[in-house]
Amino acid sequence: MSRFKDVNDAWEQGFTDGWQSIKKSSIPHIPRRIDGVPPGVTDQNEHYYQKAYALGEMAAIQSNAGIVKPI
Repeated sequence: MSRFKDVNDAWEQGFTDGWQSIKKSSIPHIPRRIDGVPPGVTDQNEHYYQKAYALGEMAAIQSNAGIVKPI
């Protein structure tokens, strides 16, 4: 059983965790989920979590650098 309710939950948690791994502040607006899972992926929830985690890290790094352009 997955640790997430669904892909949306995995996306939101991944972005939040990624953001907070870099910046310990309130989370900004979470971007829309990017659809598409490559062939061979067996756990869609984990795929979306990892994808959103990386996006959250990038957003936090941009925020720290003063870049306000959305990713």
